[in-house]
Amino acid sequence: MNISDYAKNATINGVGQGIISQIKGQNFKDGFISGAVISVLSDSALQMRKYVKDRYDYVGDGKLSEGLRGDGAKIGGSHPEKIYDAYGNLTPKDINAPTGGPQMKDGKLFGFSYSKGGFIDSAIEHYAGPHDFMSSWNYENINSLTYLRDNGTLTNATSGLLLIPATPFAIAPFVQDNMYNINIYKDLKKDDKQIRNEAINKAMERNK
Repeated sequence: MNISDYAKNATINGVGQGIISQIKGQNFKDGFISGAVISVLSDSALQMRKYVKDRYDYVGDGKLSEGLRGDGAKIGGSHPEKIYDAYGNLTPKDINAPTGGPQMKDGKLFGFSYSKGGFIDSAIEHYAGPHDFMSSWNYENINSLTYLRDNGTLTNATSGLLLIPATPFAIAPFVQDNMYNINIYKDLKKDDKQIRNEAINKAMERNK
């Protein structure tokens, strides 16, 4: 994607959300900004995911995860650590990451297996693209397999902290895919608040 693609998608989504806001009696500008920002973040998240998928070794046959938007790639989890034996031969050592488990094996969350296509799988894969993009300085490809350059305490702590800046990018595709349902929920919540306020006002009037 180039800048014009981002701008085009942001405009389309911004106008759409702005019109919806205006129909509801809300501000077009606020809806436009919301739709445009979510579009840019979502497109960025998908491009980050594409970047790591194209450059590093991931399971992409759909057997371990449904991935994101049906791409079938399991990006969640950790790449293996480099271990050399006494003869200098390189052997991959699986790392059971808290979120995703070993990257090339069944997904795990804090040691407990989760099924592909479920909520946990979806949540981890939404985070995996942006997080791995931000962590890619620690990846290297050797003989078609991706390894961690370093698995030290400081590196692991840094990897954990990168979940924070990855969050807006991880959330954006979910929000974009579920915007209709989110708008319905917000409307119902608003209506419920109005009903409660009306009931409180009527009760106060009766007690006067």
